[in-house]
Amino acid sequence: MKTKLAAILAGVITLGAAGAASAADMAVKARPMVAPVPVFSWTGCYIGGHAGWAGVRSDWAYTVPNTTQIFNQEPSADRGVVGGQVGCNYQVNRFVVGGEVDGTWIDVNHYGIMDSINRDEILRTRYDALGSARVRLGFAATDRLLLYVTGGAAFARITNSYENYTAANLAVLTDIASVTSSNIGWVAGGGVQYALTDNWILGGEGLYYEFKQNLPIGQLLPNLFPADRNWNITNSAVVGRIRLDYKFGGPAAVVAKY
Repeated sequence: MKTKLAAILAGVITLGAAGAASAADMAVKARPMVAPVPVFSWTGCYIGGHAGWAGVRSDWAYTVPNTTQIFNQEPSADRGVVGGQVGCNYQVNRFVVGGEVDGTWIDVNHYGIMDSINRDEILRTRYDALGSARVRLGFAATDRLLLYVTGGAAFARITNSYENYTAANLAVLTDIASVTSSNIGWVAGGGVQYALTDNWILGGEGLYYEFKQNLPIGQLLPNLFPADRNWNITNSAVVGRIRLDYKFGGPAAVVAKY
């Protein structure tokens, strides 16, 4: 009798232990496995091209002792532009800092009539090239959408000329004073970029350039002007362009989401 009772108790204990183990297994559910989600990183270097539009303006100030006369050329002379750029970015959280160097081909030749009565004196400006070395400060609104501001040093190949003709029909050029130089100025602007893939990035940006130049007309045309006469010229350009870049460096961040 005692042997049967001991056997029954042993069976009950075994069943209870098995049930407790099963209940424990049911109480703790395994966390489902979720594949890590890759997040785009702006860190890396890139090379690309751009194309767009440029509007230029030139303000000429003729300096005479105790007075200054201002002459404005055509307010807008518009031309297409094309060029390329290379740069690098580094991303920390949502903030992106980088540097970029670019070169732009531009062919603008515009002029303004200085003498409104005789209409025989021309102020002419010609652009051959634009370039810049800029810093970029950006914010990643999403992992693939970047908003940024940019600014730095600008470079341009510009020819400024004073032309004197015999009559209003501009048929015969009698005198010319011209200066062609590689100008250093400044540039500022902003833009937006979107990563189409991990490598290809499409964007658009607007930039404002400004350059100062001096045309010593008294030295170049001593037969017409006193030696101390100068043209102080401010050349500016507004450029809007579409850009396409290929990113070839930098890590691809991976964030595990559960």
